[in-house]
Formats: sequence, structure tokens, C-alpha cells
Amino acid sequence: MNLYSALSTARRHAPRVALTYAVAAIAGYAAMRLRIPLPWMMGALFATAAQSLYGARPAVLPIGRRVGQMMIGIGVGLTFTEQAAAAVFGNLPAMTAAAVLTLAAGGAISFLLARMTGTDRLTAVMASVPGGPADMANLAERYGGDPLTVALAQTFRIALIVTVIPPAMILSGIDGHQELASAAQLPFDPLGLAALTAIGAAAIFALTRMGLANAWFLGPLIAISTMTASGIHLSGMPFGLVAVAQILLGVSLGTTFERRFLMRSPRLLVATVVCSILLLVACGTIAALLASLTGLHPASLALALAPGGLPEMVLTAKVLHLSVPMVTAFHVERVVLTLL
Repeated sequence: MNLYSALSTARRHAPRVALTYAVAAIAGYAAMRLRIPLPWMMGALFATAAQSLYGARPAVLPIGRRVGQMMIGIGVGLTFTEQAAAAVFGNLPAMTAAAVLTLAAGGAISFLLARMTGTDRLTAVMASVPGGPADMANLAERYGGDPLTVALAQTFRIALIVTVIPPAMILSGIDGHQELASAAQLPFDPLGLAALTAIGAAAIFALTRMGLANAWFLGPLIAISTMTASGIHLSGMPFGLVAVAQILLGVSLGTTFERRFLMRSPRLLVATVVCSILLLVACGTIAALLASLTGLHPASLALALAPGGLPEMVLTAKVLHLSVPMVTAFHVERVVLTLL
């Protein structure tokens, strides 16, 4: 959907859209007061999921998740100091090994998904291999698979893992206290942030024209991280915008729990849950193995290999004071290999 169509849709449903995000923001604030992990995202996710399951069909901004990804991309880019970039490039072999092993695990689990759902092997592979719902659905359509099944399975797996992994890790008391986890400690500068946003938007446009996937996150990430690693610092990212980004992501994930999907595709739902658990166990095992071989923080690797959404895993790493650049780099490497 292009920007004009998205804005037109938002105008037609403005009252319902405003209500959806108002409820999500209130739920996020309540979650913060209750000290729930990742409160703004989890509160928005659960509030929106409850409405979806009840049949209220919350209205969302068509580009809401993309805007949230852009904000997170800018914020993550600010963590790529010169020291962080050097550490990331020093672990390229581990990143490549992790990506290959994770993709192999997804491919192996696809046999079970095909057996449980009766779908063809191509569709099962595209639904099982960790990746973005839109990207994998596009690949499935290009090569003759079922894009709807792929999109539903990928989206539900991400939503499922996001509701389990971040709260579990945060409540477990993990705290990395790694220097690489903190962004450049810069004061908020409105003009500087406006410049960062413009640069990020230009990068999104460039990657979109090139046909690259996940441009709304990768564009700002690549542009801002390059600037930060080069010593160019224009502004910090205010907490308010991070909270807004969490709300946008949470609402988008919450709409996954749609009653019609749960009632229409029970076999796919059950198969996705079972295969997601198996994939999560496989990725955790690979993370533990790599941690023992490389000396990297086990929790950082667990998030780096988790088959969930990249922005959500990055946010969790930030809360736990783990290496945000490392988690980001591992996920990006896997995305690139998946699409190739």
C-alpha cells in the first residue's frame, strides 16, 4: 500500500483509528505503572489482541508498524559507536554460522509443518524459516507457494514469541550491563532529530527503489549507524518517541490475534504453535553452543537468534542492557541470507 492510499484509509476511519491507539496508549501506561516488561509494547499488544479476539476489529494505521520500525531503526543506529561496529565486524564468522544453522533448523521443522497442515513443501519452508511476514509471503508467491498461509504463520509466530521471550527474559533478572548496549548519550535536539529523520526517510526511499526488503527498518539503521560509527552525532532519541514506536509495533502485532483466523485455520494455528516452540528450542541450543565457543553473552545470543521480530528483540536487548548492535547484526545477517 502506498503512502497516499494509507493516508486516505486513515482519514476514512479516523475515529476508530484514534480510539484503537488511545486504548493502546492507556494500556501501555497501565503496564508501565504495573512494572510489566516492555510496558508500552506489551500493553498495546494485549489491549489490541483482546479487542481482536472479542470481535471488535480495531482499526490501525496501515503504515503504523513501518513508522515504528523507522523510529526503532534510528534509535538502534545511534548505538553503533566505533567500538560497537568493530565488535560486530569481529564476529562475522559467528553471525554467518548462526544464520546458516537457524535457517537449517527452520528448514528441518518445515517437514513437520507440512505434515500437520497438509500444505505443500515450498509453502511450509517459507512459513517455517525465520523472516518477515511480508518478505516471506512475497517469496512464496514468486515461487508458487501460498502467500496467505506463509504470512499468517510468520506473523503469528512473531506475535507468539514476542509475548513470551521478552517478558520471560526480563523477569528472569538478566542484566548485561554492557557498554555496547547504550546509545550515544546525546541530548535531544529537535533540529538534529529532524535531520536524522530526513536522512532515514531518504534511506528508506533508496532501499525501496532498489527493491530491498524491510527498508523501513534497514534504511534508517544503515544510514544512522554509518553516521554514528563515523563520529557524527546530531541528536539523541527521546524516550517519548521510543514509547510511541513500541505502541505502533504492539498494535500491529495485536491485530494478529484475529478471531476469524483462529476459527478458520485451527490446524495452521496449532501447527504454528508447535513448530514455533521447536524452532525456539533449536535456536536456543544454537545460541548456547555459540556462546560457549565465542565467549559472547548467552542472553545477547539468545535474542540474536530468536525467531521473532527484529525491532522487538532489539528493544528487549536495550532493556536488559545487552549488546543492541550485536543482536541487530545477527538478525540482519539472517534476513540477508534468507532473502538470498
